Amino acid sequence: MAIHIAETNTHNNFAKGRIRVQVISNHGVVLCYCDGEEADTEALYQMADDEGAEGLEIKKKSLKSGQEIWTVSSQNGAAIDEAV
Repeated sequence: MAIHIAETNTHNNFAKGRIRVQVISNHGVVLCYCDGEEADTEALYQMADDEGAEGLEIKKKSLKSGQEIWTVSSQNGAAIDEAV
């Protein structure tokens, strides 16, 4: 498991294919990056719970590059727009 903070260096590594998953909010804000493991999904649910977001939904989209974009949203409308 590895959750990577959203910063320029991490974005560049994602763009070069060194990081597998970009996590964005349903508003398009980049929140973080991860390796796409089950433990990463669990960590995202835990972070959302800690922030008061209920009913977190993660939509996973596969790219031609083999990477993925995960879009997260919550049922209660809690803002999930802050980067890790």
